[in-house]
Amino acid sequence: MNDLKTLWKSQGTEHAPMSLEEIRKQAGKLHSNVRWRNIREAAAAVLVIGGFGFYVWWFPDPVMRAGSVLVMLGTLFVMWRLLTRGTATALPGAASALTWTDFYRGELVRQRDLLRSVWKWYLGPLVPGMAVFLAGLARTMPQAAMGKLAVTAVLCVVVFLGIGFLNSWGARQLQKRIDALGE
Repeated sequence: MNDLKTLWKSQGTEHAPMSLEEIRKQAGKLHSNVRWRNIREAAAAVLVIGGFGFYVWWFPDPVMRAGSVLVMLGTLFVMWRLLTRGTATALPGAASALTWTDFYRGELVRQRDLLRSVWKWYLGPLVPGMAVFLAGLARTMPQAAMGKLAVTAVLCVVVFLGIGFLNSWGARQLQKRIDALGE
């Protein structure tokens, strides 16, 4: 009896292939999610550039101003990269030579690769500006307020690590979808 139970537990599970309608539905959903993600990122970029643009005008310290300019340039680079590598590709029409499965797989792979490399193109370009800005802030703060600066720096690191983790998790979820499509 135990042999049958062991054999049953050791059997692999077969995944039924997705229907064409399900693939179309999932591809459309991915397309919509990517489009809305990019809209949110663009809105955040406008806020970051506006905020740090204000800092360039408001703060007298040249190091803080330089850090602000670097953050703004990093943000522009992030948006350029997102718009050139992360936009949602138009869904294939009836006359397309690309099958829906190939299209969907390709989009999943493209978005997975984008999320996997988030440290290079998204977070990395923002680190120098934030570091210079915080260094400028440290120059202008009284010694008694350095604890607040340390908390701010740690918070920045935690946010960056959180973004990196969430994107890594998202890439793994996309890989599961890719695997579910089979070969």
